[in-house]
Formats: sequence, C-alpha cells, structure tokens
Amino acid sequence: MLGCDHFIPRLERYLDGELPSNERGSVERHLRSCPRCQKEMEDLCALQRLLREAVEKGVADVELQAVWEGVKKRLRASTVKRRAWWLVRDLFSPFRPIRTLVWGTALLVILLLTLPLVTSPPLPPVVVESVESEDPVMIFQGEEGIMIIWLFEAEDGKEGVR
Repeated sequence: MLGCDHFIPRLERYLDGELPSNERGSVERHLRSCPRCQKEMEDLCALQRLLREAVEKGVADVELQAVWEGVKKRLRASTVKRRAWWLVRDLFSPFRPIRTLVWGTALLVILLLTLPLVTSPPLPPVVVESVESEDPVMIFQGEEGIMIIWLFEAEDGKEGVR
C-alpha cells in the first residue's frame, strides 16, 4: 500500500482539481483513512482561503487605473541611453556567441589591416665596407634625416684625437 510520501505531493493538485480521475479516487480513499494527510489537506484549504481573501481584498482596495497609468508611463520612459545599452548588451551578450564571434573577427581584421598603416617599416641596414678619412671623425646623413657619427682612433704616426 502506498504511504503518505506518495500522496502529500498530490494533495495540492487534488484540491485544485488538476488530478486525473484514476489518481483522484486513490487520493480520496487515502484521505478517509489517514489523519496525517487529512491535517495536511486542512492546512492547504486554510491557506487557499487566506490567499483568496487577501487577493480579493487587495484588488478591491487598489485603484487599478492609477496603477495602469504608472505602468504605461514607465513603458514610455524608455530613453535613448537605455536603448543603446540594450543594443550593446545584445551585441556582446554571452547568450549570443555567434554574433560575438562575428564582431570579434571583424575587429581583428580591422586591427590587422590598419596595423601596417600606423607602424613604420623597418629601415634597410647600412653596410660600410671600408672607410678612408684623414680626420678621426666621419659623419653620414641618410635620406630620412638619420645621422650617424663614427669616431676613429688615429693610426700610429698620424695626428689625431684619441
């Protein structure tokens, strides 16, 4: 025979008339013989009665037109700032992974295309094979305004700055 653990979860549905007829008969038979489930059913009936009274009294005391006007006012108060926030939130929402992936890929492509425009290419290396100079200083000025200064030690027997 089924115990109270089987019937107690069904009592609320029984009270609301939502149980199928075959389950309804077994709940009624169990209620006739079980004081614990009878008490549970009385508590559910009392709770249902209190809720019904509270809702009926609360609805009667409230002026619904004023409530509805407040709701409409809040719905109309949707500002541009809020709309922009929801647009941005939807674009980068974790619940929209494909859209986020597309935006991320687009940003990466833009970054990769603009990177060469903002960085200068490396300068070609300058190779000096030999230097002949009577002075211990040689100055080289490149095409892009780069200046290179070489200082040499004077060879033995020649005048020069050391």
